[in-house]
Amino acid sequence: MTATVNVARETFEVRPFAAAPGAEVRCGGLRTISGAVFAQLHRAWLDHLVVLVRGQDLSAPQDLLAFGRRFGPIERAPDAIRQLDCSGFQARPTTPEQYGALTQSEIEKWAKVIRTADMRAD
Repeated sequence: MTATVNVARETFEVRPFAAAPGAEVRCGGLRTISGAVFAQLHRAWLDHLVVLVRGQDLSAPQDLLAFGRRFGPIERAPDAIRQLDCSGFQARPTTPEQYGALTQSEIEKWAKVIRTADMRAD
């Protein structure tokens, strides 16, 4: 069931996925949403476990970190790092600038794949 709420004159909509845990959330830009809208987003994340917010640009490291900090302190998770290592992933520390460069290169790489394969969103 889709739920639309007006929070402080900002529209916030939650659209649960039909076949999987999670929901699409429609709201303003994540960099500028109010505390009231963020509270609704946080509630949707707790209720649905996964949220998809389309059309956002948090590729600048400072924007991604600022958004992440709204959920709480950002900290290393040694257990998660060990699990990744056991799965063949290599977790390594990076600076926000290095992460931003990696994100940009991944966007460019996958955009080329999507264009070449003529993929379209439903």
